[in-house]
Amino acid sequence: MGDARLLLLPVRSLTSSFKWVTCAEAMNRLKRLSAMLGVSGIDFSVPTATSTEALTVEDNGALFLEEYRFTQRPETETLNKIVEALTKIIERTDAQAELTRRLVVVSDDMFSHLVQAAVPVAAHIALKSETKTVTDGAL
Repeated sequence: MGDARLLLLPVRSLTSSFKWVTCAEAMNRLKRLSAMLGVSGIDFSVPTATSTEALTVEDNGALFLEEYRFTQRPETETLNKIVEALTKIIERTDAQAELTRRLVVVSDDMFSHLVQAAVPVAAHIALKSETKTVTDGAL
């Protein structure tokens, strides 16, 4: 058992409800860990994207993730291999169809930014009614 590692981040999109976003570093980490654990079938080349590109299976024009606009660069053959590999480890009957439709690879830096900025944070703060200050341990 090890640390949990982020592989696919659901990010809001204007072109569909959300996309599964990843980056080359996350995919390479998956390959390394799979090899260490003896998981077969996780073998694909990992494409890299520039800061303004989004690698997708199909090119459907501009892609919007959160407030960012990306130029889609179709990498059909490479991403289909990644989809096949991910389908083997995701236990959903519709995994291949969903990943084919929603998988997006962005640059490592953009992925890092989206992880920090696109994940909603719901703060649960308890205030003392009398003093209007935070209850100890309630942040």
